[in-house]
Amino acid sequence: LEGFPGALSHSLIASEGDVGQWPSIWVDGDATYVAYHDVGNQDLILAKRSAPGGAWTKAVVDDGEYVGSDSEVFVKDGTPSILYFDGHGNDMKRATEAGSSWARETIAGADKAVGFHNEIVLARGVWWVASYD
Repeated sequence: LEGFPGALSHSLIASEGDVGQWPSIWVDGDATYVAYHDVGNQDLILAKRSAPGGAWTKAVVDDGEYVGSDSEVFVKDGTPSILYFDGHGNDMKRATEAGSSWARETIAGADKAVGFHNEIVLARGVWWVASYD
């Protein structure tokens, strides 16, 4: 949904298969980013729209097995990134757009299950990340 109370519009990003779990949204200027999990294919997806009312483009961010739940999208210095859970390794991962591909790294979780219920916020010039451990 976008707009204001009394003047909301609805936009469908994806309808194929079992998609849309664990959505996260971030707005950066006119651009809107929505990260979500494609459960049927076990993929982490990022949908982007450059301007209000424009067309959505989608990219597979991580197609690894059991990855992509509890996603949290954010934009830092004009570059989208997503925090998400790797259910295979029980780790918190971060994917960052790198041109036409995605750079992925493990942030936390060695010997622990970290990365459920991810949240991120920029406060007083510092990025804060929280998750269930």
